[in-house]
Amino acid sequence: MDKIIRYFKIWISLYNNSLTRDMEFKANFIGGIIVDFIYYGTHFFFFSIIFSYVDSLLEFTKHDVMIFLVITFLSDTFFMLFFITAPYGRHNKKMGLMISGKWGWIIQETISPLTFGYFFLAGNSLKTPSMWIFFILWIGHYFNRSIIYPIRQKNAKDTALIVVFSAILFNRLES
Repeated sequence: MDKIIRYFKIWISLYNNSLTRDMEFKANFIGGIIVDFIYYGTHFFFFSIIFSYVDSLLEFTKHDVMIFLVITFLSDTFFMLFFITAPYGRHNKKMGLMISGKWGWIIQETISPLTFGYFFLAGNSLKTPSMWIFFILWIGHYFNRSIIYPIRQKNAKDTALIVVFSAILFNRLES
């Protein structure tokens, strides 16, 4: 029992250190919570619109999806804010394999337009002119974001390959 109490005290001290370190930059801490809230709020709004037209997606009801979003939001916010310092910018450190910053950005950002473009074009729904306009605007935005922006960067630092793979996963889910 003493060992369990000892490990629990160690975990609490590590947690307090992580929280204290992150609270030194209050804008980062509060900004992270706000960004997560907006991100998951848009997902909540998006799924609310979808479920206003259908009763379920495959076997998932609106209730199932909303519970999943809340649990994902809470766990993501907890772990990302308290335990992880993202290895980019001034916190960039060698974390395994590194890749050129320009190529890393191009690779991680082109996933969204490729995925969205594939599903939009391969889908069998009727595509109205307004859908085509928004599709072209979105693809144009991501072409600028994924190709033109990294080419114009002058001093892009190398980035960890794990960051690129995390961004690819995020962008696959987003698109």
